[in-house]
Amino acid sequence: MLLKLLADENVPWPLIRLLRSMGLDVVWILETSYRGISNDEIIDIANRAERVVLTRDSDYLKLSLRRRARHGFT
Repeated sequence: MLLKLLADENVPWPLIRLLRSMGLDVVWILETSYRGISNDEIIDIANRAERVVLTRDSDYLKLSLRRRARHGFT
C-alpha cells in the first residue's frame, strides 16, 4: 500500500520535492484551492482522501485534533 500524504502549508517545498522523488503520493495544500484553510478542515480533507497529514504545526499535538484524524499525522 502506497503512503498517501496531505502536506500542510508549512511544509517546505524541498521536502515535498524529495518525498515525491522517492515515489510518495503527496498533495501539498499550497498547490490546491484549499490554501489558508483551518486545521479542522485539513483533517476533514485528509480523512475523505484517506491521507496522512504531514505538518510542522504543533497545534496538531492537541488531543482533540489527533482524535479526529483517521489516518494519522507525521
